[in-house]
Amino acid sequence: MKREELKKRIHLCDFYKKMLLNEVEKLAIKRKVGLLSDEEYRYAMNKLLKGRKLEDWINYYNGYKQKCIDLLKDHSFDRFFSTLFLGIFILLLALVYPLSYTGLITAEKILPVEMYVSNNTFIIINGISHPIQEFFGEKESYYIKELRLPLNTKTVEIVDNGFVVFYKELK
Repeated sequence: MKREELKKRIHLCDFYKKMLLNEVEKLAIKRKVGLLSDEEYRYAMNKLLKGRKLEDWINYYNGYKQKCIDLLKDHSFDRFFSTLFLGIFILLLALVYPLSYTGLITAEKILPVEMYVSNNTFIIINGISHPIQEFFGEKESYYIKELRLPLNTKTVEIVDNGFVVFYKELK
């Protein structure tokens, strides 16, 4: 059940219980002032209580109301933890994303190189050859200060005009 429906049912339990108690009191007053005989009073009470005792109806309304309150507390508890989880997730995302965006947390290795090469250069990472243009765009010559490599990189070679000018094994 939804929260609003549970709140409505709690209020209805209070309303019907008060209404029942008011009707019982009215019948008792009518009997006391002589507007109802004992037999008429018993008949009216039996009809009002539908063959049950007043205590049974009070217990019924109180019990149903308590069940609704418990369900409402469960909803509040679930809502609290889902809101708390969402808040923590957003907080962690807000903390981690800027760090990864600024490069403080990276998913890559940075390898210092510092050399000049021509546009006929290939960078070989773990045995797979890549033209230098994939890394730095189209130019006639390049100054490579550093290479940003995937974390799983084991070997790097730089081949310029058919000659190996740089080789590094990484851990």
